[in-house]
Amino acid sequence: MPVRPLLAGALLASLACAVVQPAQAAAILLQHFASQEAFTEYLAKRGLDAGADIRAMAQARVGDSRAGGTWELGLFGAGAGADDKPASSAQLDWIAQQDKTSWVPFTLSRFGETLAFTIGSATTALALPKGEEISALALSALAGTKDGRVILRDLTLDGATLDNADLKAESGAQDTSLVEGLSGDFSLTGEARMRWDVLPKDPSALMLQVSAYTLTGDVLYTTGAPVTNTAQAAIPEPASALVLLAASLGLIGHRHMRRRGAGRG
Repeated sequence: MPVRPLLAGALLASLACAVVQPAQAAAILLQHFASQEAFTEYLAKRGLDAGADIRAMAQARVGDSRAGGTWELGLFGAGAGADDKPASSAQLDWIAQQDKTSWVPFTLSRFGETLAFTIGSATTALALPKGEEISALALSALAGTKDGRVILRDLTLDGATLDNADLKAESGAQDTSLVEGLSGDFSLTGEARMRWDVLPKDPSALMLQVSAYTLTGDVLYTTGAPVTNTAQAAIPEPASALVLLAASLGLIGHRHMRRRGAGRG
């Protein structure tokens, strides 16, 4: 069969695919903030209020680590205040969980209009408003006691490792990181650990928190260059794809002509 008709057909098919399927590559940007004030200032430059513009929030706090006591896991909807009770909550015995293994796995996932939060053996879920957009997650570790420590490690987003994303707060400090570039469903996973010499009276003295935002406009880098997650392979732009295709077809044609020439000799 002649080679030219085959090459032409393949080229036309690839052209159609390149036009219909645009590039979908997206970067995941990560920044760290050493205080709530620095994070609040950053969001203000993006036109948002760090508290009022939260679309959803997940909290895991030390609580009182006993069955039937205060909640340790909570999910809050948009507009919830600092003194509000979570829309959905669960109990977790941190002492028992960390006796089994010092690191407790956690997952925050969105599936359509459902937001689910799991830490260790405890799970809670929240129904999001229809069409709610979440494009960024702010992860925070807060240690409100002098002898306390909260650490988050091995963070991944949709199975891709978030490099340099570990969080650590101790002795009254806070550590916050911001991940941008989300769209639609997502799954954030990691491991958490809380440590204290004396169980604090304040149930939220030791806490990890994930706040969801809708960020628009230009990204600002106030704390150094962002980390780009390269685990997601970039899809070539249509023009780039055509260049690669043309090169591949040219190589195929060249090899075919060499074989025909060798056969005649």
